[in-house]
Amino acid sequence: MLPELDGFEICREMRKNSDVPIMFITARADESDVLNGYALGCDDYVVKPFPLPVLYEKANALIKRSKGLVRSKIFTAGSLSLNPNNGKVISSEAEVKLTAREYAILKILLENKGCVISREQLLDMVWGYNNDTDERVLDTHMRNLRKALGEGGKVIKTVIRRGYRIEDC
Repeated sequence: MLPELDGFEICREMRKNSDVPIMFITARADESDVLNGYALGCDDYVVKPFPLPVLYEKANALIKRSKGLVRSKIFTAGSLSLNPNNGKVISSEAEVKLTAREYAILKILLENKGCVISREQLLDMVWGYNNDTDERVLDTHMRNLRKALGEGGKVIKTVIRRGYRIEDC
């Protein structure tokens, strides 16, 4: 019910590039709206009217999580690990420096370990929904990512005509 974009669209766009806490404060109370908000990546969904002490406590909980007081899962596959709490990537016991896009690609693949992520999905999630990015740019980033990871890069498998998948070796 915002003037140009709705909250769902804002949440969708923010989640493409950020893990910033998102709380919907809205009059939209339909179950489908609430479920849509969570599906898009919001952290909480508060329907008006609400008691201020409840909002206060919900906001405090989000702030604690955003300051790292609540830890995220560390993703691993073979000799590779990605810690989203500090942004460190370790491959064969050595820290690896990645570009922002390489890191985003790796994080998406590790979050979905064992599942095939299509090239189109990666392009949408890393470069943005309505992008005009040539699919071949993904090939370059995948090659650079595997090279940077060294032995750890062997867990990234190409699934011909489908996409990519992370497998424990």
